Amino acid sequence: MRLGKVKALIDAIDPRAAAQAVGFGAGSTEFIAEHPKEAGRPDIEVVTTDARQLPLLAVEVTGTEQMRGSSYWVRPDKLEYVRAHPEQEVWLILHYAEPQERFVFIRPSRSKHYQPVEKVIRGAKEHYVEFTDDSPEVVSFEVFMQNVIEKIETVTR
Repeated sequence: MRLGKVKALIDAIDPRAAAQAVGFGAGSTEFIAEHPKEAGRPDIEVVTTDARQLPLLAVEVTGTEQMRGSSYWVRPDKLEYVRAHPEQEVWLILHYAEPQERFVFIRPSRSKHYQPVEKVIRGAKEHYVEFTDDSPEVVSFEVFMQNVIEKIETVTR
């Protein structure tokens, strides 16, 4: 569901761009026991809709059903993927269904070393990087949309 919502949002930006599910288990609701070859690999590749299908950017889709608190938690492997792939523009889009549907757009810095914090979730210690609305990486849908349009115009010249 989350992936489908983000894909539909991207597809509606411009008819010259399309979101294609490409990540490990992307689009599946089934439990997958094995792990991907590379952690944090994006779920969506945004490409041009012409015959060339030129890559524009990649999107990692994450989030939870219920938004709790005012910060956004991202697994460190998703940010490490961005650092390890400077040739690729990678965005994170978080989707929350409740209490009201919300999309959060994060463009991680390739050069920044993010410090994870420990969170206890259902008794288990996990590590996340926290972002807030004040983080420079968190941008509006309009900024994301403009970026997609600029990418289209750059590669189709």
